[in-house]
Amino acid sequence: MLKRRIAAYLRVSTAEQAEEGYSIDAQENVIAQRCEQEEGN
Repeated sequence: MLKRRIAAYLRVSTAEQAEEGYSIDAQENVIAQRCEQEEGN
């Protein structure tokens, strides 16, 4: 089985976005969760 790789471009444009759950950490967590889900399929 081939191992897949992923690249992500994480960014926050404004302080408001960072405060409303779009921080770099939040984005990274969403991507990590999705990768775990896909790994199980």
